[in-house]
Amino acid sequence: MKLLFFTDTHIRSSNPKNRLDNFYESTLLKLEEIRNYANDNKVDFVLHGGDLFDRPDSAIKPTSEVGKILASFNMPIYIVAGNHDIFGYNNFTINRTMLGLLDNFSILNIIPEEGILLKKNGLRVLVLGRDYSLDLDSNKDNYIVKKENLKYEADVIINIVHGFLTDKPFLETVNHVLVGEILDTEADITLAGHYHSGFETKYENGKYFANPGSMVRISNALSELKRRPKFIEINIEKDKINLKDIYLKSAKAGEEVLDRQKLKEGQFRRERLNIFSDSIDQNIDLELIDLETIIDSIYKSENFDDNIKKEAMIRIDKAKEIVNDRD
Repeated sequence: MKLLFFTDTHIRSSNPKNRLDNFYESTLLKLEEIRNYANDNKVDFVLHGGDLFDRPDSAIKPTSEVGKILASFNMPIYIVAGNHDIFGYNNFTINRTMLGLLDNFSILNIIPEEGILLKKNGLRVLVLGRDYSLDLDSNKDNYIVKKENLKYEADVIINIVHGFLTDKPFLETVNHVLVGEILDTEADITLAGHYHSGFETKYENGKYFANPGSMVRISNALSELKRRPKFIEINIEKDKINLKDIYLKSAKAGEEVLDRQKLKEGQFRRERLNIFSDSIDQNIDLELIDLETIIDSIYKSENFDDNIKKEAMIRIDKAKEIVNDRD
């Protein structure tokens, strides 16, 4: 049995501020490339990790055009709902969304709670799906599958989760689950979306864990500049599983489509603010001299931009409010 997995397509007709090209046209081109690959290579089933659209009430034009492309896949498509596919992070709103509309038209299929049992040549593959929810990443057990709780028996179990699964620790303030924390899952393959950067496929404790990353690049972060969008081909036999990365040929180099100028401007602005702050800390007794006078003096002597001066004044005003509240 041959399957294909991709995720986080974030289809939208408007252009993100960090893109230099026509984002919508580039997105459709990638989707068509995946369709052509699936059809040409006789893929049996296609899996999507969620966030098909960038918003649940996607406009009619992109929804209809994407619907036509999805309808031209020669095989069934199964998907979980991402946080951008539903209203208010509530999957009970799915029937009011464009993802729900495509599901109702059977252009694709939202995976039900009990999963979908796929069959070919005596091989049974159970595909489970976990839609996004606010508490999903607060408990690692939300990623763990136990066979005793399943409705179907299968030779291979695939669990698709639209959640922040990663191979290494992230910010402590951001809920996320580590691959190493869910090694006792009884799913043979755990596929994740949501985390756009993705991670290299892991084979741990006899199981596979994968996230190819978002099909699109919206952020102009350095990691996105270097990342090559891809999808995963999954080949399953009775006693063998193989996951293979397929890089999108239609995805241009990050330097061609991502606007780094805004990021450089932001870095320059932060550097100038730091210089400004250092000048105050090193040369002035703040308790004895009026701060506005200090700022104005440094502003003139260092030839800072007006916006830097304004930002410094805003930050000082906020600091004064905090001090006054404490007093």
